[in-house]
Amino acid sequence: MCIDQDLLNIAENIDQLNVANLAFRYVQLEYSYRQISAQWTQDSLDYRIVESLFQLALFARKERVHPIYASMPIVEWTRMPSHAQTLCWLNQLHSCMRKKAL
Repeated sequence: MCIDQDLLNIAENIDQLNVANLAFRYVQLEYSYRQISAQWTQDSLDYRIVESLFQLALFARKERVHPIYASMPIVEWTRMPSHAQTLCWLNQLHSCMRKKAL
């Protein structure tokens, strides 16, 4: 299964999104994650990209109503000391996107 262009656009532009924007995409990312989840054993780049986006959206969804975090850019949000796990997912996403570009 290949990733659709909309998900690739989200992944390519993740640094320009804020937490609320990503949280808004949660349902779409959850659906894509369910569709591609059978590929988890194949070490697929597409799977890792969708997994990273879904996990980031899951965390963003929990904080979409936070007065400070909701409007914070994703890159800044992931660098907060209390969000170390989100930084791991963002790094995985960036790594996969670089590999996919090769």
